[in-house]
Parts: sequence; C-alpha cells; structure tokens
Amino acid sequence: MISEHDIAQLCLDIYQGQPAQWDQLEVPPDGVAFGIKEFPEGIALIFRGSATLQDWLRNAEAIADPSAHQGLGPVHPGFFAGLPELWTRLKPRLTQKPCIVAGHSLGAARASLFTGLMVLDGKPPVRRLCFGEPRPAFPQAAGIIANVRSRSYRNANGRAHDLVTDVPFTSWIEDYVHPTPLVPICAPPSDADVQRDIFFAWHAMRLYASATPDIPIV
Repeated sequence: MISEHDIAQLCLDIYQGQPAQWDQLEVPPDGVAFGIKEFPEGIALIFRGSATLQDWLRNAEAIADPSAHQGLGPVHPGFFAGLPELWTRLKPRLTQKPCIVAGHSLGAARASLFTGLMVLDGKPPVRRLCFGEPRPAFPQAAGIIANVRSRSYRNANGRAHDLVTDVPFTSWIEDYVHPTPLVPICAPPSDADVQRDIFFAWHAMRLYASATPDIPIV
C-alpha cells in the first residue's frame, strides 16, 4: 500500500537528492527537478520545490500568457516551462502502473500542471498530492486538473498559514486559482523557525511531512 504519508516523505527526500533512493532522479540546475519511485502497486512522480536560482526566477515569471497552451489555457509560464516535453518523455514509463503525481511549493504547482497534461492526453494519474501549492493557472486549467482525485495541503493553525499558497495573487486580469480547495493541516513552526524563515516559516516540507496522515492511495 502507498499512503499519502509515504508520498509526503518522498517530497521531503527529494531535496536531499540521493540517487540511491530513487528509480530515476533528475535535478538539473536550470530545468525541472523530479524523481520517480516505483512501488509494486504503482509509480510516484515527485517534483522538487525551489532549490536553485533558476527555480526562483521561474517563480517570478508570473504574467500568464493567454495562449500558453491550447488545452489548458492561461498558465503560470515559469511553472509550466519544460512540462510538455517532460510528459512526452516520461509517458511510456508513467502509464505502466497507477501513477501518483506530487510535489511541494514550485513542485506542487508543476505537479498540478503536469496532471492537467496527463488528463488531456487521456492518461490521468490516480492521485495528485500537493503541499504548499501556489496557484498554478486560471479556471480553464483548474477545471481539467480537478478531474483527478486530489488533495492539496496548506499548513495553518487558524491564525497563521503557509503564505506561499496565497500567490500568485488573483486580480481582474490575472485569474489565478487553485485547482481544488486547500486542505488544512497543522504542523506549527518553532520560534527559531519563525525567526529564521520569517514569511516562509509555515512552508517547510519537513513540517508537512511530519503531519501528513497515513491515508491509503493504492
């Protein structure tokens, strides 16, 4: 059995970049970083969050292009860059078993958009699982991604929350949305975390991993 807790742990592990833990691991300095882990019951595709300068530059590319993708419509161009080519390359492997697509932060946004590409191609994953997901696209893409059974966690306690889930901001011209409602999870940062990380204190993947429930997926 693969559980949501297992996937959360993989989303934490990918930041360590240890090839021995993965069946396929690619962490280029200027591309899409991901890992693939095979289980008897299925296969997990995990997108890493921001770890390089190029990742942060991608995060800043937030002006949506209305013609970015014929099927998904307006998407965050920085999050989407490289994903169509990656789906073409990985499709033969990811369609052999039930596939789980997941990620944290930038990786969560990429997981959502990648899920949309899989749905449009008639090969949807069995689950999309996100942690600290920024808004990846406009309602057209969100409606497509929402066809997949999903859970997108936001770390919060009612007074404070993971601020990364608030961006990119929605406006009358930039209609960014989450594909599915955010699911609350509570793993508060320590005082030292708050002093060190400030605005990102609630965003750490280790906090999400510590509180993700052991809910079966496949």
